[in-house]
Order: sequence, then structure tokens, then C-alpha cells
Amino acid sequence: MTRKSQACRDGLLSASHVVQVTAKYRPRLDEVDAEFRRRLGSLGSVRTLDGGIQAPRYTSAELDEFAYRRATARQSGRTMPNVIILPLSKTDEWWRLNPLRRHAYFYPHADATSGEPVKGHTVAAEAGISTVFRRLYHNPDGYQRPKEYDFVTYFECEDEHLPVFDQIRHALRDERQNPEWRYVIEGLEWRGRRVLKW
Repeated sequence: MTRKSQACRDGLLSASHVVQVTAKYRPRLDEVDAEFRRRLGSLGSVRTLDGGIQAPRYTSAELDEFAYRRATARQSGRTMPNVIILPLSKTDEWWRLNPLRRHAYFYPHADATSGEPVKGHTVAAEAGISTVFRRLYHNPDGYQRPKEYDFVTYFECEDEHLPVFDQIRHALRDERQNPEWRYVIEGLEWRGRRVLKW
């Protein structure tokens, strides 16, 4: 746990199983959630983390070429058996920053606090672009909601790339490389193995 991690109030860390359900129609997801809870009954508890994919906010033609066009595609659980889920939020201070200032944190730049050159989010995570599948899910009801996360980050990778994921995670948390992390409030990370077929 890092110094800014939230307490495990949502049960994610203790979950023995995680199910990802995807649909374009949110009321259908609510129906599936209710039916799953009904069928499970008293055998266990269910914690739902909602998220929606949005168009990238902090991007440019160069960033698209650098990060998104080279991004690894999702593969089967046989090929990429590892899954990592990390919910997080941004601090109030982050949301008060001018959007252009927030944008700058994703590029190499001079850190406003130290004046030193820093990699920024994208370059700090470069090692995983072509090896780790990543999806960022936004809270569909908005940001800064009490007792909810702003984002759920979701990753899949091969066994041989777990050290790459850990390297990226370390680089992103290093505020000397990625000052954006000053504004991140982490939930608790969950790791597991994907099933080969459902």
C-alpha cells in the first residue's frame, strides 16, 4: 500500500473472483448485477465497480502514434492469463488544475515544483505499451463522488511481462519521473488469473 492508498472498504482486495461484464446499455448491466446477486444469495457478497470507456482526454497526434497505435491488443486468457485491477481517484487539487496544465503531465516536461525535466506519465509507462493490455474505465456518474472511484484501471499480460508491469507501476508512482502521481489516490490493487473460457 502506498501512503495515499485508501482503506479497503469495498472488498476488492479480499475478492476471490472478479467478473467483468460488458454492455452498451447500462440498464442491462444493472439487471445482470441484480440477477447475479439474487442467484448468489447468502453464499457470498458482491461489490460492483462501474466504469465506461471514453475517448482519450489527454492526447495529440504524436501521443496517439506513440501510445495508442502501438498498444497491445487484448488476447485470450490462455495467452495473457494475468489480470490486475487498480481503482483510483484524483485529488481535489487535480480537478482544480487548468485542463491544459493537467494535459502537460502526460508528456515530458519541466516539473513545476523542482524545475527538473521529468518523463511524464506516457514515457514513464513506455515499457508496457506493446506488452501490457490496458483499459481505463471512467466512473459513468462523474468524478469526485463520495465513496466511489474516479477510474478503474484494468490490465492483462503474459507471465513473462508481469515484471514489466511492476516496472511500469514503480515508474508511474515515482514522482521524480511522473509528478502526476502527487494527485493520485490509489485503491487497493487486485491480481488474479483469467479463466480460459466462461
